[in-house]
Parts: sequence; C-alpha cells; structure tokens
Amino acid sequence: MRFEELREQILQALAEDRPLRRHILTMFSRFRSQVGHYRRSASRLRTLLRMSAELQAIDNIDEQLNLICNVIVNIKTYHRAIITLLDDDLSVLGYGHAGLSPDEEAELKNATPLTPKERRKILDKRYQISHSYFIPYTETEKIFDRKVGINSHHTDDEFVNWHPQDMLFVPLYGPRKRLVGTLSLDDPVSGRRPSVRSLKLLELFGSVAAAIIAGDRLYRKLEHAKRYLTNLVENSADMIIATDTKGRILLFNRASEQLLGYTVGEIIGERASKLYTDVEDFHAIEQALRTNGFISGFETTATTKSHFRRIFSLILMVSSSAQKGFAKTSASSGRSIAS
Repeated sequence: MRFEELREQILQALAEDRPLRRHILTMFSRFRSQVGHYRRSASRLRTLLRMSAELQAIDNIDEQLNLICNVIVNIKTYHRAIITLLDDDLSVLGYGHAGLSPDEEAELKNATPLTPKERRKILDKRYQISHSYFIPYTETEKIFDRKVGINSHHTDDEFVNWHPQDMLFVPLYGPRKRLVGTLSLDDPVSGRRPSVRSLKLLELFGSVAAAIIAGDRLYRKLEHAKRYLTNLVENSADMIIATDTKGRILLFNRASEQLLGYTVGEIIGERASKLYTDVEDFHAIEQALRTNGFISGFETTATTKSHFRRIFSLILMVSSSAQKGFAKTSASSGRSIAS
C-alpha cells in the first residue's frame, strides 16, 4: 500500500471516529505546548550561561545585580525584578532592579523598606512554592498594616489569575543558609501565578545572585581583616619580619626599619640570612622551624645597616602550609651593642 493511500484511510477513520480525532488533536496540542516550553527553557538557560560569563567581567556588585534583574525581564518572565541586599539583621543594604520606570525607581528609593519582622512573615511555610514564596493579595492585607511594595501600572483584567498586589519572593541564601537578600518579581508576562515548574529557572538566577552577594560580603570581610592586620603589623613596637619558603624577606614592618636601619625598599626580596651576624644562627632557626614549626626564647645577634649589632630574643612561627620551608613571622625585642 502506498503512503498516500494509507494517509487517506487514516484521515477517513479519524473523520468517522470523532472522539478519537479529538483525543489525537488534544495529544498533539499538548505535545506542541511541551515542545514550546522546552525550547523557551533551553533559550533561557543559554541566556543564563551568557549572563554568568558577563558577570565575571564586572567588579561592581550593584552592576552585577542590575544585570541579573535585566536578564530576568528580558527573557520575558516578569516585567519587574528587584534584588534586595540584606545584612545579618535583615535590614536593607541596597537594591538591584530592572523594569522600573523613573517614577518607580524614585518610589523604591524613598519607600520605607520591610522591617526584619515583616520580612520573616513573608517567608512563612504557608506561602512556599518550590523554594520561593508567593503571597496572594488577600494575604498581604493580613500580614502588613501598611502599604508595601511598588504599585503596578497593570490592571487586574490584564492578568489570568495574578493580581497586581500579589507578591513573589525568591530568597537568596548564602553560606550556612543565611539570608543575604531576596529577589522580588512582579507583573508576570504570562499573567499567571507561579508554579513549581515556572520557578525553577528563576531560582537558578536567584542562586547566582546569592553567590555574588555572599562572595562580595566575604571579599569585604577579607579586605577588612587585611587592613586590620596590616595596621597591627605596621604599628607594632616589636620587629616583625616575614619570609617565603626560600628565606627571602616578604614583609618588613616599621619597627624593623627603625631597629635595623634598612628601608622596606632596600630589604624586600633579600635573604633573611643577611640580617644575622652569625649565619649559623639562621640555619639553626631554619632547621628548628622545619622540624617543630616554631622556636621560642632563642637569643641571636643581628647586624644593622650601619654595622651595629643588636641582640634579640626571638619568637618565630611557621605556617602549616609551609612546614617544609622557612616561611615565618618573627616578633622580637632587643638591645644594641657596639660591633
């Protein structure tokens, strides 16, 4: 039987059996809808990957968060997106946003933010869908005793089952499940309330935002610790010198300059053995550090730039990552004697 004849028989059978025809057409319609959904999801995932690459080239956290919000709006999921940065007490530190008009931006800037207590209310299990929280407008009136959020310029009849005063939040968690921010989404392009399936991709965007916020917060803490330790070392009354695993000087604080007469520019990169009157002392200390990781109460003599000798009682430590080398921090005090 030729294909054309088979096709004609199938069409005739479908024409005579209307319930079967409806069933097949319904199946094809659902299949076409699923294919469309998967194609949109694949396109949005490609966009997410491109965005991740672009984020690597941006240093400013505000620009990074604005980019995430812009992508969410541009892939036509929601018309408006706001990322709120929170401190450890859930107070607002700042915002990233997209899809807001100039008037809405001004309204966001001047609005009274949610209090920590109000913010905890929106993360109630009753409102949870997937890892996000959807609060219908009937519930917002119960939770808050004041107007919150930015008014939508869309009307109720422009949506299917979403109300202009509905709220959707994707929590952004950092290390140890600490809330570092929220992603707030409004005015869905589909006009519908969120579902587990529709939230999956948005939660991926949220995880990227959370990683950026947590990374920025860690960087700031490290910078603060670095400044603190630098000031501590520089302003110490004791001589503090650090070397690398080959015994080359990496750090030489102000007290070291005053006691030994060398400037930082002159001594950085030089071998620490240059400072010892008796190089055997240097090798003995090096061996002790390699073996034990520390040395205490060892008295030695250093030669200053002007050839005076100073006697020091040394307390030295070596880091665990450099046990096989001679990387150390040394704190010492001493007295001068004529050479």
